[in-house]
Amino acid sequence: DQENLLNQLLRQDYPNLEVVLVINGPGINGAAFKEQLGACRNYKRVHVEVLPDATALPKALNTGYAASKGAYVARIDADDLYLDRYISRSINFMQAMSADICGKQQFFVHLDALGCVCLCGQRYDPSARLNNMSGSGSTLIISRAVVETMRFNENLPKGEDYDFYLRSWSHRFRIEFAP
Repeated sequence: DQENLLNQLLRQDYPNLEVVLVINGPGINGAAFKEQLGACRNYKRVHVEVLPDATALPKALNTGYAASKGAYVARIDADDLYLDRYISRSINFMQAMSADICGKQQFFVHLDALGCVCLCGQRYDPSARLNNMSGSGSTLIISRAVVETMRFNENLPKGEDYDFYLRSWSHRFRIEFAP
């Protein structure tokens, strides 16, 4: 999914974007990726972290967040598709809502075999509360304050995003779910 990830990042227009690529699987050429993104004027910094193959996702996320330097950190998964200007729109939403964390409760899934797209997730409710804390981890954007306070639980085999949302909420970070 290296080419897909590159295409998704090139669609973003947030100024002085920093990319921290965390490689935790075989077959990804970090040097080539860094070179391709480094040629773009929109990118302030491109940094590559290489972890052992099959490193657990929470460890990879914590590694990426620790290596980041920006005011906001957006998790972009290599196999997902993101709209043009997704990052800048999400950060604008966060700023308008005074949010520390921006997630998505709903997301689209393309079913190749059926040739259709489905909207998945719960009914949209913008403000996080204990009874609606089921945002998608793959669209998580967090502020520097959250990066400096919270880490993903590396002992969880799955559900790291739900756990992260709950613990962030208990630390009184403001969580908003973008429409």
